[in-house]
Amino acid sequence: MTDFNLRSALLSACLLLAACSEAPPVFHETERPLRLSDWQLFAVDAEELVPSESSVVFRPNNPLFTDYAHKLRTLWIPSGLQADISQGEIDYPVGTILSKTFYYPRAENATLAKVADTGKQTVSLSDNQLIETRLLVRKSGGWDAFPYVWNDEQTEAFLRVAGASKAVSLSTQTEPRDNRFHLFRS
Repeated sequence: MTDFNLRSALLSACLLLAACSEAPPVFHETERPLRLSDWQLFAVDAEELVPSESSVVFRPNNPLFTDYAHKLRTLWIPSGLQADISQGEIDYPVGTILSKTFYYPRAENATLAKVADTGKQTVSLSDNQLIETRLLVRKSGGWDAFPYVWNDEQTEAFLRVAGASKAVSLSTQTEPRDNRFHLFRS
């Protein structure tokens, strides 16, 4: 292969890869988007909720109990920026977005199940019910919270600033259990 053909093939491959990569998440400094999808933090299709390629999925050493819900946590820092340690604490740059998505696994009979959270990297929509995604966004004036509640079709989550709760019936190996998931209050 000649140098010209090799360079042409490499350029074509780079353009193809760039075209296939997803759009990065969007930081909203002043807006309060009504739809979670406006942040571009997740891809949602008929099968799965998948965090952005540029987000880091993490699991804290000491996760807090939240009404038996499972959690998918992500961290996104805008390209070219990084967090620093200042006086023993993490100082995240403006534009940082932390997310926590709450969901319940489905049992074989389509009811929601009370089972151990194994810390998944994505959420299968056929095997789980999305409830809420909470965003903490580092803005120039400090942190701002955005609670998004998922629709029943699991296609979109909408900003919900008023406090509320959602009835959830969980099944265990021995018996069903009624529970209330308390949605975030901002």
